[in-house]
Amino acid sequence: MLCEFDFYKKNMPATPLSIHNDVLNAPIPTEESSINSLISELKNRAKVGIQSRNYPTAEALYTKAIKVVNIDKVKSPTVQEEKDAAILYSNRSLARLQMNQVDKALEDAQQATKLDPKYVKGFWRLGSAYAAKEDWRDAIEAFKDAVIIEPKNKAFLKEIERCEKMKIKADELKKKMEEEKKDDEKSATTTTMKKIVTKSTSSVPKPKTEKVISKDNAEFTSSDHVRGYKIVGGKKTSFFHNEQTEEVKRLIGDITPKRIDPASTQAPTSTTDEKKAVSAWNKAGTWEEKDVTSWARDELKTKLLSSVYTLPASSPSPGSVARVTKVKSCNGHASVATARGKRRYIYEFDVELEWTMTLLEEDEEANGKMCFPDIDGTCDEGEYEMINYSVDSSSPSSAKHILDRFVKNGGLRDEVIASIDTWVAHFKETYA
Repeated sequence: MLCEFDFYKKNMPATPLSIHNDVLNAPIPTEESSINSLISELKNRAKVGIQSRNYPTAEALYTKAIKVVNIDKVKSPTVQEEKDAAILYSNRSLARLQMNQVDKALEDAQQATKLDPKYVKGFWRLGSAYAAKEDWRDAIEAFKDAVIIEPKNKAFLKEIERCEKMKIKADELKKKMEEEKKDDEKSATTTTMKKIVTKSTSSVPKPKTEKVISKDNAEFTSSDHVRGYKIVGGKKTSFFHNEQTEEVKRLIGDITPKRIDPASTQAPTSTTDEKKAVSAWNKAGTWEEKDVTSWARDELKTKLLSSVYTLPASSPSPGSVARVTKVKSCNGHASVATARGKRRYIYEFDVELEWTMTLLEEDEEANGKMCFPDIDGTCDEGEYEMINYSVDSSSPSSAKHILDRFVKNGGLRDEVIASIDTWVAHFKETYA
């Protein structure tokens, strides 16, 4: 037989929201004091949800608070009422963005900035939502609006710079895809025309075979005399044919091809006067190559170790820092080649990195590894694949979503990629 507590536990909804049912299911009061009291309670609980990274709970609590405020139904809301509502929409935008509900997060941020055009955090949410949608132009505009309100805010200036770089890359990629599409269309048109020409030419009747005239038992067409043929010894040959006599053959001697001694086919050896950079087969100097692996490896390590990312104010852990702490391995080669006066940069590296994130709010550290297997000249700027991402078991489990967002899928990963691009540019400048 179940006691009253067992019955209650068995039938209690298995959801983290159950502990907030008292406020989530509470009817909307009519008195102003009761309305303010309920909104205050919802905001306080939602704030705890944000701090504990329980974004679904925070989102539900902010949604309830927005319903209670019901700013759209207020006939003549005061400026303060609109500002209070803007904060609720802004905070719900944060929760929804963390849950990857990007479109809803954008709608909330737009509403927040509409209600309070001076609310700088609302523009931060708006820029972050646009950036998540990779709408770099609108993201830049949102962050610029925030700079107008707070001109000395370095976080906004940094985001503008980052979004401008991403927009350039996106525009270049779009242009490249359009050019490839045009090339494909041109190729398809050319192929079609070739098929049409082939089909039309195949229908042309073959020319008739010329009549063969027999002369001295040799086949001789009616036009051969025009082409410069003649009959010698019963055989058809050209007018320039000169039949050698036995006397001429004796004077010329044996001209049968002779086998060449294999020793004479050996590759030419370089002399002491030749530069070591030029191959013995390359005396004309059309190809020169210099090995710079040692220098390139050291410089690449230095650039990778400079990769640092600080979490922005809008993040769940503002001020926390992620950085590359060690280049565990860096294997590959690099050289500079000159071909017919044109410089070429040849490199291919595979690196494994160790990283650390210092979490300020938790006063803890998270550690892990990541690999970039294909750092070579075939990669476009910023296009380097990251594989074998891992987090050490000693890292706090509560930080997983932060690490996924700011190490694995962005943040530090992007900083590492930027460091690689910087190294490539430095490599080319050094050996220009």
